[in-house]
Amino acid sequence: MHNVNFLNNFYILKDNFSLLNWDSLIGLPVNNSKTIDTETIYLDNKKHSLGFDKILYCWKNIDTLVDTYELNEINCGDGINKVLIKDKLSNILKLTSNFTVDNQPLEKLCQTKSSKYYIENKNNKILEIENIYETSYYNELDIKALDLSKYLLVKIQINNSKLGDKIRNILIDAGAIFIPPLFYVFSNELMALLGKQSGQKPYLEYKDLEIEAKLNSTSSNAFGLIYDFINNNGLVGFEIEKGFPHFLSRGLRVCYLKNNKGLFNKIVFYGFKEPAIVKKASMELVKDNKGLNCILSREEIKEEDKVTEEDILKTAGSEAIWLDKRKMVFWIENKITGRVYHVANDKCISNKTNDLSQVEIEYAGTVKKNSPNKQAIIDDITKITSTLLNKFDFLTPTVVRKEEWFV
Repeated sequence: MHNVNFLNNFYILKDNFSLLNWDSLIGLPVNNSKTIDTETIYLDNKKHSLGFDKILYCWKNIDTLVDTYELNEINCGDGINKVLIKDKLSNILKLTSNFTVDNQPLEKLCQTKSSKYYIENKNNKILEIENIYETSYYNELDIKALDLSKYLLVKIQINNSKLGDKIRNILIDAGAIFIPPLFYVFSNELMALLGKQSGQKPYLEYKDLEIEAKLNSTSSNAFGLIYDFINNNGLVGFEIEKGFPHFLSRGLRVCYLKNNKGLFNKIVFYGFKEPAIVKKASMELVKDNKGLNCILSREEIKEEDKVTEEDILKTAGSEAIWLDKRKMVFWIENKITGRVYHVANDKCISNKTNDLSQVEIEYAGTVKKNSPNKQAIIDDITKITSTLLNKFDFLTPTVVRKEEWFV
């Protein structure tokens, strides 16, 4: 069980932040610390799985005269940051084979340059304010960096829960939005651009309908084992989708709110993008020919840019269920029909209960012309799921949804 506060990091427009008078708003005299310039180099592995359980980065205070970087590791589960090495960057990069992400050696992914300062009260840090003014990537692709020029990254620094809640409300009222860890913002942008350079995008035969199988996992390496199994032709009739052979790794913050039908709507906070509200209308357990009893069919409507101020205020209520979600995904294709399914490993952390790790097999569309056929989709998901269950004893069928686990 983790005691992680998921509501401390925000993006806010610079113009909005400049209007906030913190002395009067929080009732304490405050001052700004000296501004320092920083450089951060994020490390990735060769497969670009972009860090599932930990994030590694090299950090340097540009104002210092000594050319020394710190290699830092953030544990995505408990948020603990530790310094692994202090040395010249060239020496650190020579040693990265000693450190891995998902058991793969490291290379440089992207670099940011920023300036940061703290809003303090009597030398006690209250807020960290960071202005990211340059982003660049170290790979062969022509990646357009995120445009952060209009925004500040704001991190609440204090442990006082009452004052912290007050500051969160001030930031929300000023239009700030919660964000996942900054690294995942870069990851989302990187993978979106990779997707644009890939092949044909699958189209959905059924709109607003999700069909998926859920499996609980007890293995920390479930994703890699399943990927290697399918990539080595272990799943008859299916192959890694050629149009998008990449992994996708992303972090999300999700807030579940019960609706008047007894189901949970969710508000998804992506990072550098407006949050979306997903409204669930119905759900049923699907009968399958293997008796797996873990395939769900549900209707849900995703509304981008429709999150209201009232919705945001509800997220601060005692009934709201918050979780931090890490998702790694790859896609497989039925060789004959062209129907595509994503295979995902979700790890969810909540400050309400124990962590949850699940593998999901979900219908993602088709790249060939098909007549809509829900039963054919169910049969595909049944075959994929039963094959994985027979192969891996760390997987067990379940119908428990995330919002139920964390209640």
